[in-house]
Amino acid sequence: MKPEPRIMARWQFAAWVGLIGTCGVLLFHVIHLDDKVAFLFSQEGPPWIAAPLPNTARLIAQDRDAPPVHVFVRHFDWPEGETTAWLEGRALRSAQAELNGSPLSLSSLGEGWRSGFKAQLNPSLKPGRNTLRLSVSRAEGPALLQAKLKIGDQVIETDSAWEVTTPNGTSSPAWRAHDQSLHPEARLMPTPFEIAGQRAPWLVGLFFISAAVGFLAHQGKNPKKWRMNAPRSTLVIVVLLWLWVFLFKILAIPPAVGFDATAHLAYLDYLRTHLSLPAADYGFATYHPPIFYLLTASVASTSEWISESSQGGFALHLIPFLSGLATVGFTARVALKLWPEEALRPCLAIAAAGLIPMNLYMSAYVSNEPFQTAVISGCLALAALMLFSERVGLRSWILLSIGLGLAILTKFTSLLIAPIIAFFVALRLWWVDGRSPGHSALGLLGLLLGCITLGGWFYLRNFMLFGDPFIWNLDVPNAPTWWLRPGFHTEAWYLSFGEALTYPYFSGYASFWDGIYSTFWGDGLVGGMARLETRHGLWNDDFQTLVYPLALPASALMGFGYVRLAGFSFTEKEPGRKIFLSLVTSLLAVLAFSLLYISFQLPFYAQAKAFYILPGLLPLSLCLAEGLATALDWCRDQRRAWPSALFCGWLGTFTGVIALAYAL
Repeated sequence: MKPEPRIMARWQFAAWVGLIGTCGVLLFHVIHLDDKVAFLFSQEGPPWIAAPLPNTARLIAQDRDAPPVHVFVRHFDWPEGETTAWLEGRALRSAQAELNGSPLSLSSLGEGWRSGFKAQLNPSLKPGRNTLRLSVSRAEGPALLQAKLKIGDQVIETDSAWEVTTPNGTSSPAWRAHDQSLHPEARLMPTPFEIAGQRAPWLVGLFFISAAVGFLAHQGKNPKKWRMNAPRSTLVIVVLLWLWVFLFKILAIPPAVGFDATAHLAYLDYLRTHLSLPAADYGFATYHPPIFYLLTASVASTSEWISESSQGGFALHLIPFLSGLATVGFTARVALKLWPEEALRPCLAIAAAGLIPMNLYMSAYVSNEPFQTAVISGCLALAALMLFSERVGLRSWILLSIGLGLAILTKFTSLLIAPIIAFFVALRLWWVDGRSPGHSALGLLGLLLGCITLGGWFYLRNFMLFGDPFIWNLDVPNAPTWWLRPGFHTEAWYLSFGEALTYPYFSGYASFWDGIYSTFWGDGLVGGMARLETRHGLWNDDFQTLVYPLALPASALMGFGYVRLAGFSFTEKEPGRKIFLSLVTSLLAVLAFSLLYISFQLPFYAQAKAFYILPGLLPLSLCLAEGLATALDWCRDQRRAWPSALFCGWLGTFTGVIALAYAL
């Protein structure tokens, strides 16, 4: 029996409370309790010190079985007459101590590095000058030390007066550890405000043309025929823009340029050479599930066979490009289903999917992210069709389970997404069709079984080879581990924002939010290159930089749109729409939290990448469309035309600058 709307709302409220509570517990655990996580509270105890970090954006490989040892040294005087002297501290990861050449026994105050250690110094002290050495080793990041000497009333804390010796014998004053810094080349590019003066004719022209359109639209009524054709026209314009970018920009980008591109190419080369799947320990990217690589390798081989010459660039770029464009198409289909009686919101959703920069630039590189996004978006489009339709045939259920199976054969993150989609679609059997909760449970089980049947073999293969179904390049047995700057985090990195508005490139060095913002609204990590000067140079740097300040209102409106869609999921009376809105909002919440959560687990500046939530592009586009449309509706409700003119002036400038950044 179909539950009443108020009962549905109670279930929804309970589910959101459970989701938020679970996220809160996980966040508390990873910050305060997880011994594997290098999160430091900067105001808790003495300063943390380390050797100065390597001035590089590249991977730093280290032997996990024989981690490098850094030796921290402090000289101090012991006044005669003092009776007690103690050492207290914490070390990441393990520590040994000696005083005046004699080993000290460090008593652990609990399990894990967070508990710290303590040692009495008196047995090894001597009157006058004393030398304390603490040897700290760590494989997954820089060796870090926080310590305090208590000698009577005197307290000596870790600071720059300590000396640190690296494994290669270099000695230097200790560096007070902090995780906010600047990339060596971060300030080489001009700021948006400097560029605005040089590009003023473009900006002024875009603004006044767009403002004029907004003014005229406010004055009159748009013909119904034009309004109904607007989504189709928007889709055509976006497709033409993408084709231009593909023909004149993307094809000129060397396949080896991109995020981990050389590792992706090595995977493809192995497939084409050996005609079999590599194991996870073969290369840096060979832990990935294989569907994208099998498809791309097949296209590349077919292209060479047809042309009898190497067309590798075209073939290697084709699948990511078509994947990004397919996501735009799936977004259009969902938007028209969600808002069937209007044109504005579908137009805005289509434009958002086609112009959000992370979709554009990621579709230009050899990577499995765009393909995963297309598969997930296809599953969401099918889910919308199943939830909005009066009846659903068996074929739709089979197609969805196949789509989810393909998703988990593309990237590990799909293992998080697939059950969410399956759950909400299966909920239809109860909330829409009026069957029992048991039928929904069986529907969920059927979708997941179909998904696992298609994609589970890859994870079984990993388990049989390595004893771990989810092995990846940090966990490969008998292989070096690696890390990136800074190798730890503090609360300051999560509580700051602003660098991306003035110096967006590599701004993830400054904060988590700068890293997310700079990679969402532009190619802020310059295609995975370690230096600005090695970027491919095919994007228009001036216009790409101008996007960042212009995107602030869009970011706020996207968040506002998310809140509105989440609210509609409670107030919507039609159960199918209610379920779909719950699906897209909860999926975005889970993806956003997972991005935050993994940044604690992997404390690297480059971990703050917005395109890790690229599979949520379709829901993000719906949120942005809802936020923009609500603002436009408010402007149109005003008696005067100037709010519409100003808003359309900004919106036209914003979208025009994005298009110019990648097409000019």
